[in-house]
Amino acid sequence: MRDTYRRYRAIAQCLLQLYPHVRGHQRRHLSTLVLLITAIVESQHTQLPKVVEQTPGRRAADESVVMRFRRWLKPDDVTYTRWMLPVAQALIAMLARRPLVFVIDGSTVGRGCMCLLISVLYQRRALPITWVVVAGRKGHLPEVLHRALLEQLARLVSADAAVTILGDGEYDGTDWQAALTARGWQYVCRTASDILLMIAEGTIAMRDLAPNRGGGRSSWSSRPG
Repeated sequence: MRDTYRRYRAIAQCLLQLYPHVRGHQRRHLSTLVLLITAIVESQHTQLPKVVEQTPGRRAADESVVMRFRRWLKPDDVTYTRWMLPVAQALIAMLARRPLVFVIDGSTVGRGCMCLLISVLYQRRALPITWVVVAGRKGHLPEVLHRALLEQLARLVSADAAVTILGDGEYDGTDWQAALTARGWQYVCRTASDILLMIAEGTIAMRDLAPNRGGGRSSWSSRPG
């Protein structure tokens, strides 16, 4: 338990540097955030029932702790700009000392909503950085939404940072790729093998660009002529 309190104090000291002007009601919000982060780290979960079991002092049975967490999570009290953005900025600034790798993905959240999320990879974990939630069922979201989220991310990343974006087949749009290329960012995405590419005066299927198994050259590039 001493480790839990030590971790709690360390997290509190770090967050106080990010929110130096917090006072009054917002200071209580900050204390709840510290408690919540500590319990998440201890429990290795983000589900509230499991999180509350690992609060410092083992006060899971204390309904007031549960209610504090629930109130903190209400969107009316907690906004991205006020509470998440400072953490995201500090995290990106620290990780940008090395090449940054981001993952973009969409998933269903709540009732009848989709969340498009960009996370940064750190020690085999994906840490959420920026996101947008829209009404809709599970499926592919419009490419214009992908690009809008990309603009949000770009405001957090310095111009000289080395960036790679990972995504599945939903993120193979040409406008999306052009936006990444314009920023000098790398990207890796899945795509359909039967997509046709126009190269010079010829046409080639995407599958023909795949490297040969055990080799470094594609079947297309190894053809004579």
